[in-house]
Amino acid sequence: MRILWFTDYQSPAVRRRLGAPDNPGPQAWVEALAERLAPAPGVELAVATAAERSLPPFEEAGVAYHVLGRRVYASRVSRAAAGWRHRPPAPPLHEALALIRDLSPDLIHVHGTEGAWGLLAPLVAPIPCIISLQGILGAYVKAFFAGRSATEIAHLAADREFLVGRGYVHGYLLLRRSARREERIVRAARWFIGRTAWDRAVLAELNPGAVYFHCDEIMRQPFYEAEWERERRDGPSPRLYTTASGLMGKGT
Repeated sequence: MRILWFTDYQSPAVRRRLGAPDNPGPQAWVEALAERLAPAPGVELAVATAAERSLPPFEEAGVAYHVLGRRVYASRVSRAAAGWRHRPPAPPLHEALALIRDLSPDLIHVHGTEGAWGLLAPLVAPIPCIISLQGILGAYVKAFFAGRSATEIAHLAADREFLVGRGYVHGYLLLRRSARREERIVRAARWFIGRTAWDRAVLAELNPGAVYFHCDEIMRQPFYEAEWERERRDGPSPRLYTTASGLMGKGT
């Protein structure tokens, strides 16, 4: 079975060839799933992603990687101007469609609705295309400034980051545009993978005719190797530590 993934995640194999530093953590379940799925009998796994420059196709650990070039900004001025336009970054969909024609996969799996790869779903028929729900931008928009007063939000628009098209205010406006694109993706596709009752409820509201599959994400190997050790009752209390990005909606 030939399976083709589209993801915004750049695996360590891709980042090494791009000369970029390793970035463990974000969407690490994609890499963990590839490690388990690629050796499965009868499976041919290809992973497509985008970067500032394309790379020749290569294979590592049984996975065929395809890195498609995306648009880059020629200068800081053009980057700042793009920040003020609030247009979600567009991956190379034409190149993606050409790759699909070339590989002729039996199944396409898009990881996430946050990016634009999900726009491929209605374009690739009769090849089935399933989309994983990783985060729901439409819900995030509603709570982006939660707990912040109007004065605090105004202060965010008075710093240097705002002037050059970055910062929380521009991030919110970009997220709002991305959420509208996400809604088009969810309404147009048919098959989805989710993990939570929230995933299922959001999908049922936007696309009640969609087919929903419950499938929890796989974790990296160290999580399966570690063992929980409770402290003694007279010792220090157990402490849990979690990390997240610097998004305001995550409590920063």
